[in-house]
Amino acid sequence: MLFDSIIDLIKMGDKSLNFSFISKAILIKDEPYLLFMELYRMLERVYALPTVKTLKNELSIEMGNSWEILKLIEKNTGWRKKESEGLYSILSLLDEQILIDIFDLLSHCHGSYFKKDAVDNRRKLLNNQSDQSNNEQLHSDWLNCLMEALRDYIYTTRNSYVHYREVLEPHLEREQVLSLCKALLLIINPIYIKVSG
Repeated sequence: MLFDSIIDLIKMGDKSLNFSFISKAILIKDEPYLLFMELYRMLERVYALPTVKTLKNELSIEMGNSWEILKLIEKNTGWRKKESEGLYSILSLLDEQILIDIFDLLSHCHGSYFKKDAVDNRRKLLNNQSDQSNNEQLHSDWLNCLMEALRDYIYTTRNSYVHYREVLEPHLEREQVLSLCKALLLIINPIYIKVSG
């Protein structure tokens, strides 16, 4: 199932995706965290694009596409989007059903490592709410909590590999790392379609 998603990414993915590193990661099957890190890097590349697109519109910039503007901003100012904030902004662009699918996948495969209680509790509040006026706020709170839970888990796992802070890494089984890869694949295609150009 994971490799079907990778095939879909290759067939439908944005032309700006760099497949050379991910191809190598796919071939090294006994170290699935390498695939996780390459998929994470694909997301990391686009963290600043929603901000750049907003800036481009606000300043009525006609020149170039968002990738070119981002490159110039980074070159001339050194500005980079903070990772945690960038990952959250990317998640906020996804359809709600994709977020739910990712949450369900991680809830099923990652047990207590994936802290889902706050999201589940807010969902119960939302389901028990009868007052329609408060329903929108509860739904917004639940969705925000859901995105924070996804962001925090993905980012913490990434940090455990990058900084050798083996907070999660020794505890994650191969199938759990592969399910994280599947979660990232659920994010990548729709995000590249939305933010490219």
